[in-house]
Amino acid sequence: MAGPPRILAGFVQGTLETIDATGDDVSRRVREALKPEILEEIENAWSAAWLPLSHDVEVSLAFARIVGIERACEVMRVNMRETFHKPILRSMIDGALRLLGASPGKLLRWAPRIWPLLLRDAGTMEVEPGDGKP
Repeated sequence: MAGPPRILAGFVQGTLETIDATGDDVSRRVREALKPEILEEIENAWSAAWLPLSHDVEVSLAFARIVGIERACEVMRVNMRETFHKPILRSMIDGALRLLGASPGKLLRWAPRIWPLLLRDAGTMEVEPGDGKP
């Protein structure tokens, strides 16, 4: 039986590291906004452990409340880009690039294979070809 949705601890830890890199006192304010038990669980987890997905949501929401949604989106894009360079995803992405080239459409079809590396009991990802219109 599936449990609550979970996310790879290393991903959430990476989000906090990215927030740390924003400077000022944003990192301290985000940590203060989190429940102490959530922050402790994130910081003390083995990077390959599974944490409740709600922990990642709490970090993201706290960050967005503090810096605003536009700035939070900018920083989270950096965080996602850096995630693709971490060992757990790097080999899969390198393989996809070798097999498929750098075509965004072809690479996007590999996204469902990455989903279970980052998430558990969080549904599935499907990619359907579109007509190119928003």
